[in-house]
Amino acid sequence: MSLTPRGMSIQEAYRLYVDGKLQVNRKYQRKLVWSEQEKRHLIDSLQKNFPVPLFMFARVRPDDVALEVIDGMQRLNAIFSFMEHQFMDESGKCFDVLQNPRTKIQKDSGGFSEFSTDVERWDDKQCASFLEYQLAVTIDTEGNSERINEVFGRINSGGRRLSPQEQRQAGLISGLSEFVRRLAMELRGDSSPDILLLKEMPSVSFNTPKERQGYGVDASDIFWCKHGIILPADLAKAEDEQVVSDIAISILNGSPLNASREVFDNYFDGSSADFVDIERKLAAYGAQRLHSEIISVIGNIRATFETGDFLSIRSCVQEKPKNTARTAFYAIFFAYYELIIKEGKIPDNFEKIRSSLNNSQKALTMQAHYTTTADREANIGKMIGLIQKHFVKNDVAALGGAHSLVVDIENSLRRSKYETSRYEFKIGCCELSERPVLDEGMFKKLARTAAAIANTSPDADGYIYLGVADKESAANRVNKIFGSNVYKIGEVFFVGLNHDLACMKVDMEHYVKRLIKEISATPLDNTLKTQLITSLEHAEYRGAPFVRLRVPKQPQLTLYDGEYPIRKDSNTVNMTAAEAMSQSKLFSKL
Repeated sequence: MSLTPRGMSIQEAYRLYVDGKLQVNRKYQRKLVWSEQEKRHLIDSLQKNFPVPLFMFARVRPDDVALEVIDGMQRLNAIFSFMEHQFMDESGKCFDVLQNPRTKIQKDSGGFSEFSTDVERWDDKQCASFLEYQLAVTIDTEGNSERINEVFGRINSGGRRLSPQEQRQAGLISGLSEFVRRLAMELRGDSSPDILLLKEMPSVSFNTPKERQGYGVDASDIFWCKHGIILPADLAKAEDEQVVSDIAISILNGSPLNASREVFDNYFDGSSADFVDIERKLAAYGAQRLHSEIISVIGNIRATFETGDFLSIRSCVQEKPKNTARTAFYAIFFAYYELIIKEGKIPDNFEKIRSSLNNSQKALTMQAHYTTTADREANIGKMIGLIQKHFVKNDVAALGGAHSLVVDIENSLRRSKYETSRYEFKIGCCELSERPVLDEGMFKKLARTAAAIANTSPDADGYIYLGVADKESAANRVNKIFGSNVYKIGEVFFVGLNHDLACMKVDMEHYVKRLIKEISATPLDNTLKTQLITSLEHAEYRGAPFVRLRVPKQPQLTLYDGEYPIRKDSNTVNMTAAEAMSQSKLFSKL
């Protein structure tokens, strides 16, 4: 064991922060959940030179220059966000950014916006005392990720601030915990690489109606809250992960779970028989299969309630919506699961399904803290009886078709911020002139971009979205010319393809056929071309259609018209012969 205790001034910590040398691991770290009042209270303690708890960092590898934050992420964010004028202290004053060269540089470069001059600043002595405050720091230099995970779990296992689900997963390394974590992020739409810089954490944390701190995701836009399944305050306690756990365990066991806190605890207790049993079942069932089934079912549920005029699940199943619709959602999910996954059917008429489910919660058996398998089976049976006549037979291999894209789009668009070379966004196939016309060259651009994405890395698939703008000015132009609604998702803007359909005077079916025909005629390598057109999918998001082209990872470099294009950030350029030879070595290692 190698622990290095030391003092670290706030000024030094901030320098590490802005230089990108403080990072977090989302495998075990929570989101930013502190309220502004909690942040102000910490600033007050520091200002009064009161002691604060130990901060713990780790150097995962001995040669790393970055430090991973094990304990103290919430406090560090509070300190740095105060310095960057995200909130004022308890007396209504703010830090003077001119008193620290680093904050001045950050402000001048557009890193944050300074409060107006009518907000009183700390004087130079207050700022100096604050910057010189010595944080008690311990750095673990052993360089072992498993050890870091265990240390985090021990620190937090008895923590009063953690919710039951957070306590279950703190420090736990298991197939189920990792499955739940990743799927929950995907369903929330805050998916990202596991390792993030501390300064990037606000972009994957969420605002609640009571706490709007400028984070990247609004709780009211997240599926669970938008449909009244859980409350925004419960989202901050990882209640969505408990819902995902409930669903996953029920599927793996082959029957609804007897749901109680004690039962859930057992499945996340490494020493219990239930833990061993569920890990074995997950391995046998397959995490990818389970993921695909859950995403497909939730995608179909979202399509049912979000296509056309939005209707929340809670508003549908409750005559006078008061409480959350968690019990009803569980029953609806497994009714869809039975019909889609087991019987190979798909929803045939969304409006009739919604009508059939109207005020249906009153017929369900409801319990506050514990629900038996028998009660849940009865609830599922009632839901199946209400909706099954509105489902029709389909190829079971399709897993419900493209409705899973409703889930994927939010997640992909936010993740594109971190993986720009794997994503390309196009507003559509028409030029946005005063009299919009088809851009005949767009189809070749799409094919060339696909080759470039494939050539960038052999390690992961890439995606091209039609109906999404990467610049706000372009999105606003679509809105101005066509009146299309614009929705910001992460760093990009969803506009849909209604403007393309109007410009080309076609419906979505003929639009897709035109895409396939034109891409087929491009000088793209035949292997990727076939994969591209067969993977083309389309769906609706917030009532507007969009298209996604998946670019599967390739075993070798892909030619487009005798050249080897590649992505450099979000741009597509042709490689020189030397560059192509060097890049091909990445593929030959496979």
